[in-house]
Amino acid sequence: MEKLQNNTPYHKWVSNITPEQVFEETISFYNVKTVNNNIYWSELRPAENGRIAIVCRSKEGRIFDILPEEVNVRSRVHEYGGLCWEVDEEYIYFVNFVDQRLYRKKIIADEAPIPLTVEKNIDGSLGKYAAPLLTPDGKTLIFVYEKEFADKENENYIAVIDITKNSIQEPTIIVEGKDFYFDPIISTEGHQLAWLQYNHPNMPWNSTELVIADFENGNVVAGSEKIIVGGEGISIGGIRFDKQGRLYFVLDEEDQPEDSPRNWWNFYQYENDEIRAITQENVEFGLPMWVFRFISWDFLPSGRIVANYDKEGKGFLALIDPITKVLESLNSPFDDHISLRTYSEHEIVFIGHSFQKPAALVVLDLQTMEYEVIKTSFSNPMTEQDISIPQQIEYPTSDGRKAYGKLYLPKNKNYRVPEGERPPLIVMVHGGPTGRTNCQYLLSKQFRTNQGYALFDVDYSGSTSFGRRYRDSLKTQWGVIDAQDVKDAVDYLVKQDLVAPKVAITGGSAGGYAVQRALTLFPDTFQVGASYFGIGNLVTLTKLTHKFESRYIDWLMGASLDSIEGEEIYKERSPINHLDKLKSPMILFQGKEDKVVTPEVSREMVNVLKRKGIIYEYVEYEGEGHGFRKKESNIDSLTKEAAFFRKVLFGDS
Repeated sequence: MEKLQNNTPYHKWVSNITPEQVFEETISFYNVKTVNNNIYWSELRPAENGRIAIVCRSKEGRIFDILPEEVNVRSRVHEYGGLCWEVDEEYIYFVNFVDQRLYRKKIIADEAPIPLTVEKNIDGSLGKYAAPLLTPDGKTLIFVYEKEFADKENENYIAVIDITKNSIQEPTIIVEGKDFYFDPIISTEGHQLAWLQYNHPNMPWNSTELVIADFENGNVVAGSEKIIVGGEGISIGGIRFDKQGRLYFVLDEEDQPEDSPRNWWNFYQYENDEIRAITQENVEFGLPMWVFRFISWDFLPSGRIVANYDKEGKGFLALIDPITKVLESLNSPFDDHISLRTYSEHEIVFIGHSFQKPAALVVLDLQTMEYEVIKTSFSNPMTEQDISIPQQIEYPTSDGRKAYGKLYLPKNKNYRVPEGERPPLIVMVHGGPTGRTNCQYLLSKQFRTNQGYALFDVDYSGSTSFGRRYRDSLKTQWGVIDAQDVKDAVDYLVKQDLVAPKVAITGGSAGGYAVQRALTLFPDTFQVGASYFGIGNLVTLTKLTHKFESRYIDWLMGASLDSIEGEEIYKERSPINHLDKLKSPMILFQGKEDKVVTPEVSREMVNVLKRKGIIYEYVEYEGEGHGFRKKESNIDSLTKEAAFFRKVLFGDS
């Protein structure tokens, strides 16, 4: 037992865990499904080169991998992918990352997967697949289909293959004409198909359309397509049919009063050409659709809805009767409920997140609120005396608004600090930028607070979980309002005497952009930064990024790069053009296979930093894309970030 060390300044603390321990056993859970009391889910395994495996727990309780260890189940549609596998009683259908083809394999059989789709299409494009869905008769596989071209913008469709054929096929396109499609679903009897669609420059969380059509013999009946709801400023998601063929979805709308139900992702029902509101709450039943089938609600056998909802940065659980519209909040033992699925009339299965224990795949009894843990994401090496549990912070911004975040204070059972000392601060900026801080117990955060840092995980303007008006406040203001919110958070925490004015900042993707923007806009506030696959030059990003986000930046900037006005805005908000103001050293991390923020974006920034003689470090990882998946990359980046911060802030060698 280590002896308690009194009067030890925060910066002298040594963490009780190492970066190796942070990522030693960690896996991440995604995409839960249930079929006949069998539970299926996907696991991201950093120790296996970052591959995604599909796992089953049979109704008898046996847990096993379905696919060979060389298979990595991951789709590159929109580059972010999402759910890309489907199961029935006998087979699994899935996308293999290495070639992006669809395959089939018997769930319980020692046999090689069989390819269902061609290696390359007749027109030379690479076919990519997401959100696969079996028709009730088991004859057809429906999916979102993206053709990737070498010399022009990708094309997106809804398509099918006939799985009764014993031949490799090029998909048959059944829906086309829009820039993007999401989450096709089919009615219980198999005669109606619904989907989401939208065009550039929109994104799925600002303007979408919900379409329904008749479906026969593996195809959409010509002329039957009907837009139910949607259009400019209306965001729809989370679509599902119930057993009676009624269509449910969540919807919100721009420019609504903050306390209006239309300002929040609430439930609606469509039946007989009529739309009916099911909930009227000031909470979020929806999620931003960065990936396919990103949904956390389901029908119980009785027809009631069980749903996760977000409120002020935290997830809650509710039962909703769609007939009476009565909502019952449940006292869940978890702080978030991801990929929620029904297991029985009174049981659900989901990925449970908590602020104080590892993520777990759980079965929860809705009557007793008791739960069974099927599997945890890692074995927790920390004791309760070392775990920092965040407090939700609401703080004023300099222009009179409100912003939010989660404050983790330093905690380490081995140390006591001198009276009156305040901890150094690390500001963590989430990506997206349409996203939010998570409710997950992460050892990477606990490593930092155990080192003696306070950590502020900021929900800047534009974050989800706080209603549509808050989410839309980033419109035209990216790089301005979010960066100001980050600075205002620091000013508030310092003024409240919660932290010392010795501040580091870290973030990835849009969070990495915020890091670079904050360091150049507010050089006296931040002493050091870590940018993970961040953006230094918005012009370069826009020219090189993928189709899905290629016009998102128009919305964020309020102008297109093609216009004279737009070019000036893009240059003005690009950190690379303001490095004369930079006082603080920066460490940058980048994946060589990143298709979202390509390596050229980071390399361009590094070249300018080098030319100007600014202190920096740059690390590029082989085989990594947008977000690091490999155990070795994660260990190395956390180790290097920690050492860089210590060296700059405290002169540690």
